Amino acid sequence: MSVFHAIISIAVVLSLAYPVYANEQRPLVIYAVVTDYAETLGHAFSKRYNIPVRVIPMFGSGDALVRLRHEAESPKADVWLGGSVFSHAQGAYQGLTQAFQPTTYGELLPRFRDPLGASRVTGLYVGVLGLVVNTDYLKANGVALPKSWHDLISPDYRGMIGMKSPVISGTAYTTIATLVSIMGENQAFCYLRELHKNNSGYQQGLTQRTISGQLGITITFLHEIIRLGSEKNTHIQLIIPEEGTGYEIGGISLVNNRHNTKSAQQFINFATSQFGQSLRHVSKNQLPTHRALHQRYIDMGFEQMPLIEIDFRKYGYERERLITRWRNEVQSNSVKAPSCESDH
Repeated sequence: MSVFHAIISIAVVLSLAYPVYANEQRPLVIYAVVTDYAETLGHAFSKRYNIPVRVIPMFGSGDALVRLRHEAESPKADVWLGGSVFSHAQGAYQGLTQAFQPTTYGELLPRFRDPLGASRVTGLYVGVLGLVVNTDYLKANGVALPKSWHDLISPDYRGMIGMKSPVISGTAYTTIATLVSIMGENQAFCYLRELHKNNSGYQQGLTQRTISGQLGITITFLHEIIRLGSEKNTHIQLIIPEEGTGYEIGGISLVNNRHNTKSAQQFINFATSQFGQSLRHVSKNQLPTHRALHQRYIDMGFEQMPLIEIDFRKYGYERERLITRWRNEVQSNSVKAPSCESDH
């Protein structure tokens, strides 16, 4: 192939990867923890405003944070969409994202719209933490249905439980924040060391493995079962532990990138609007933060659930320290842990 033909071939490939718009505008780049929603939003936004959008999937909120750190000197993304606000908090505190109050701020539920204060991140959706249980699996193994967090550390569940790694997963870090809030820090880490003995491995796809019968229990957000289309499976039961449980606020943040700032702000306004939030095709197990969609809040009985209060600012600041402690005391067991006495 001649140099000329090689150059033409590369140009064709690039033209397919990056659609050419009349105004030759740089694509708005979104790092998406919730990829399907980001793509739906991106398509609708692009169609309405004629602004090109490129969605780049992330493996979790921790993955997005690591990537933003790596690119801090030369940011590639404009918007970070989805994932726990605990990771968004780290991005905000480290200057990777910047404060922005969307024009829709007054339309959002006060409890969820500004979890860190100073408009560092905007709450886009809420998900409840709980247990996805395969009742057929437990019955076949002769073990009882768990009702509480305490039940999960029984030796009866050896190798039967799935939990992701908090290093990359906002779900797993929310679990740690929840347990620390309920038990106190030292007691929670004693608990996590016992739970580690029952964990099948800190992998991805744990909910799907539970649905298919490879695992008995997964600790996750309850809307995950809906996303996988298995909410009608009779062998799957959703349980909120009786001691109470935590919840996530899924965030959307403005990346600290001087390129495309105006378009990025416009996208956040669009995503947090009633129309934008209505595009999220998730069932009653997840809550939009827009006031006009408040009925779903009532329908899912959110106010009646045994939800604990979580200090999102505190656990945003504490994220790296608690994850480091988890790695040292739980995952690798390389550091001598303190006595398992309650400090709460």
